[in-house]
Amino acid sequence: MKIHDAAVRYLSYRDRTNKEMQEHLLGKGFKEDAVHEEIKALTDIGYLDDVRFAKLFIVSSMDKGRGMRRIRHELRQKGVAAFDIEDGLAAAEEEYGFSLPEKERAIAGASAARFMEGQTADRKILARLSRRLASAGFGAGLIYDIIDQYKDTCRRD
Repeated sequence: MKIHDAAVRYLSYRDRTNKEMQEHLLGKGFKEDAVHEEIKALTDIGYLDDVRFAKLFIVSSMDKGRGMRRIRHELRQKGVAAFDIEDGLAAAEEEYGFSLPEKERAIAGASAARFMEGQTADRKILARLSRRLASAGFGAGLIYDIIDQYKDTCRRD
């Protein structure tokens, strides 16, 4: 099988990062020089684009209820450079017409509301909610704001 055929077949399932493509082709036994040339060719014609990958990954991950800390971490693990992640964030905001901080706050709030449904906001439950939001990748400041909202609600009741 030719390297180009292997690369295009691998891309036929979903977008890939440069790192994912490199690991795949090297794993198939292609020489490193040929892999680098193929990745450059695929990038030049637009088949590989880490910024596009980051943009799509960000939107998909936010739809799954993940926070930006987790999304950034997962993108770095996939080999996306920090500047490509930031460009992907900007592209997602522009293309989909939302402010990332506002969208992240809404997602965290909805996640908290689902978790808290039918529960009283005691210390133990709020600690569990905090851990759940942290594991989803939401930042400490946002988590504290949401916990404070539930504490205020509990005090008013």
